Amino acid sequence: MKQFFSRSILTAFLIIFGLNLSAQTTEKEWNTLIRAMIQCESKGNPKVRNGQYVGVLQISPICVRAVNQISTKKFSYNDRLNREKSIEMFNIFMDRYNPDHDIEKAIRMWSGGVRYSVKRTQKNYNKVIAVYNRMMAEDGEASSTEAVEVDEPQPAVIDDAEPAGEE
Repeated sequence: MKQFFSRSILTAFLIIFGLNLSAQTTEKEWNTLIRAMIQCESKGNPKVRNGQYVGVLQISPICVRAVNQISTKKFSYNDRLNREKSIEMFNIFMDRYNPDHDIEKAIRMWSGGVRYSVKRTQKNYNKVIAVYNRMMAEDGEASSTEAVEVDEPQPAVIDDAEPAGEE
């Protein structure tokens, strides 16, 4: 109980003072994450459609509207079919909602929305992080992020992005 109490106080302190003890994500790690996500979402095919989710990163209309709200650059729904524009939308979204470029948070947020559930994003997290770790190893980089099993995973969807309004 004493150890739990001590950890709770430390966690509260870190949250209150905004201290981040995690290592800064490098550009290479971030780009590898994007490549891994593209591989998992669409196998790199920009024409893939899964209901309302389209393109290499399976972007929804809600995500396009959210990005258009937070960016001076405006994107169309058809921009989801363009690899470079999809990556640009992903980066704009993450710069706003994950400015530290935390890899785990990025994976979970992309599959579960801004207010994601760890439990519901676990299956997708495991899939993406396995591909990410393999890519990092192929590039000669070590990674300390490991996949862990959690019950009741959900499919990847971005449903909690703040919508920009009606079409």
